[in-house]
Amino acid sequence: MSNIKLGTLNNGCTYCLSHKVHIRGDGRRAYYRIRIKGKRYYLHRYLWEQKFGEIPKGKILMHTCDNVLCVNIDHLIPGTHKENMADMKSKGRTRNGYSKK
Repeated sequence: MSNIKLGTLNNGCTYCLSHKVHIRGDGRRAYYRIRIKGKRYYLHRYLWEQKFGEIPKGKILMHTCDNVLCVNIDHLIPGTHKENMADMKSKGRTRNGYSKK
């Protein structure tokens, strides 16, 4: 993990300075991806699992900061996809990340 360089902003969000953000086929940004021993990982999931162990079955990691590029494990909590969608709706966020407000 020594080749992963992170930086933290005043709001506590942590970003990866050493790896590029994966761009989806539709051109939207996704997550940082890393490769360790030939296996690909999403960086936020990898860092979370290093501290807390495997993500519980049926769960995803929700960003409490609402910043998908944040890899601060203190900003990540396990939840279901349904919980994540309810959280998104309650905060007025759309699929593309912009508020409807």
